[in-house]
Amino acid sequence: MVVFFLSSCGISTSDVEVISFRIADSTFQANTAHYFKEADSLCGVLEGNKLNYWIDSLLAQRREEVNALRR
Repeated sequence: MVVFFLSSCGISTSDVEVISFRIADSTFQANTAHYFKEADSLCGVLEGNKLNYWIDSLLAQRREEVNALRR
């Protein structure tokens, strides 16, 4: 919306691109700490899920082995 407004006021396309880049860069810089926290949190969840999956898989395999020995 801002781009359309600025371009309709006679600002050249290159100026709009520079302004858009500055806005995007400022927004990213302002939220970088939040992005890293979110990424770390998601990595922690993923690692926890992997660990749970591996443990569940090992337990299921051991149960199958125990059941096979009981037969």
